[in-house]
Amino acid sequence: MDKKIDKIQPPNQDFFSKKGYLSRGELSGKFREASFGYDMGLDRIKREKMLKEVFGKETGYYVDRSEFQKAVKKLQHQAFTAKTGKEKLEFERRARFLKKIANL
Repeated sequence: MDKKIDKIQPPNQDFFSKKGYLSRGELSGKFREASFGYDMGLDRIKREKMLKEVFGKETGYYVDRSEFQKAVKKLQHQAFTAKTGKEKLEFERRARFLKKIANL
């Protein structure tokens, strides 16, 4: 009896594709396509602005899984150290959006 054993893949494999990274253009496209951003108070303009702020030129042209997770942790830290409730809410929304889009 032949039993086919499926390879176990990470849960966010489909977001970063088989390459393990995304180019800035691919990441921008995924941000644009995310329809659940409206539910989180992030319209298309805010998502594009967030992309430029969170994944600036220092991250380079390609964004891999570890850089994405670092960005989420950085936003969570900024939310923790925010001085006002409004700033904290904005950083938390951004972190939740990134987690949801990448299935982290």
